[in-house]
Amino acid sequence: MNFTNLLLSFLLGALIVGGVTWLALRGGEPEVVAGRASAAGEAAADPASDATAPDAPDAVDRFFGLTAENRDLEKDVKRLQARLVELNPPPFDPAAFRFGLPEKADAFDQAKWPELSGHMTALGKVLAPLRESLAAGRQPSGKELADIVKHNTPLEEFAVRFGGDLDDSTPNNSYTHPAVVANLVRASLMGASDPLTRDQELAIEVLGDAWVGETARSLSALPPGAPDLAKTVAQVDAKLRFLASLKGVLTESQKGILFHPDTEGRLKLDLLSPALVYVLAVPVEATDREDMETKLVTQLFETAGVEVEDVSKLDWVGRQWVDEIPGVLTPMASRDPDLIFPHVSVVQARARAEAAAIERILAMGGYSDDDVERLKGVGMLLYPFVLEKTE
Repeated sequence: MNFTNLLLSFLLGALIVGGVTWLALRGGEPEVVAGRASAAGEAAADPASDATAPDAPDAVDRFFGLTAENRDLEKDVKRLQARLVELNPPPFDPAAFRFGLPEKADAFDQAKWPELSGHMTALGKVLAPLRESLAAGRQPSGKELADIVKHNTPLEEFAVRFGGDLDDSTPNNSYTHPAVVANLVRASLMGASDPLTRDQELAIEVLGDAWVGETARSLSALPPGAPDLAKTVAQVDAKLRFLASLKGVLTESQKGILFHPDTEGRLKLDLLSPALVYVLAVPVEATDREDMETKLVTQLFETAGVEVEDVSKLDWVGRQWVDEIPGVLTPMASRDPDLIFPHVSVVQARARAEAAAIERILAMGGYSDDDVERLKGVGMLLYPFVLEKTE
């Protein structure tokens, strides 16, 4: 029997003692009363009844004394139970990290975080070697591809269902929601026998609430009619700051479990990075600056489904677009890991420049309402790059 059960047994025993005393007292009264009632027609009372009368006050005193003692015992037990909880606090509910969610979110509330984190960990182990193997020219094996599908599918299915809870169809926006990230982090660390402490969980709760406020402020600061991609950029910025703060709460050993220097922050490799919202980026290969400027603007209108008679009138938009992406004209090898798995900072710079280009085009005016909505609705990242020339 553990200490808590022992305390509860002792409490129940005390209550039983008090109850027996109360029943004994209540059970004795009818006999006394009955005895007196049966003698009511006689001239004198039954001497035997009078003989027991002096003992009644003692029984009452004992009863009330036990009752008072029982109340004191209850207080002691509650105090000891509270001390036990203080010394060994129970873990938070697996779905306790629920910041930034609607009141009703069935997919989230029904998520099996240990299973999802297990798939995330297993998928990460398959993806990590790909950075170097692809750079060396080796393609993924059949087993690696099968494992990727096996572990990615449950994560993808959850993201789609949760996207319905959020009424958000942005690719992976639901999966990279900080409440999801926090729960995956907690479950992963628990599975690795290096769980979050209560103080760490409380700190993450505070960070989550701060993220909710920051995101709301960032989105409200955007001008009316801002492109969807500008909203995505603002959301990713806020998620990046949340993730950086969360890492600051973790111990070195915990960070070592969750993040690897070769994959951390890398698109398609870091399964906790908000860069995953750009996983469906459209590559835009160019030969030089002028080619890139033209292709970016042309590809933007094609992606939006908007026809333009003369793209050359927007050359200035292409020039500024390229100017705003640091190092974008530096040629890269086709197998360069930085090209295949770019860092989130690089991806975010391209997204920011594209959103600004859309805003400039819209500011010019001259487009139909339908075309304006199509341009504003472009959420796909255009990823420009220049390949090294091969002989």
